[in-house]
Amino acid sequence: AEIAIAQEQAYLEIQDCIPAPRPLSSVQKISMIQQVLTEEVRPFLAQDGGDVELYDVEGDRVMVVLKGSCNTCSSKTQTLKIVIEAKLQQRVLPSLVVEAVNPSQLKARVG
Repeated sequence: AEIAIAQEQAYLEIQDCIPAPRPLSSVQKISMIQQVLTEEVRPFLAQDGGDVELYDVEGDRVMVVLKGSCNTCSSKTQTLKIVIEAKLQQRVLPSLVVEAVNPSQLKARVG
């Protein structure tokens, strides 16, 4: 038991010496998101004729446009959450939330 307590104390002391990770800048976050989409998500979606494009990032909200077969697929909500959001949360930031947007509808609201 004493060894376990000593190990725990040593672990806590080491943790105190490790600096907390710096928050990502907007540019870093967007760059990492784009990299994960390009290198990991898009090739996976392309296997079924789908694609995704980064539309915008506002804070932890990532807006994407689903293309190809992903746009009309009945499983696009699952693809969005299980594939895209989960991968971005794992590789970039756990707090990211991904939403699909339709750029033509967004332009109509602005104009």
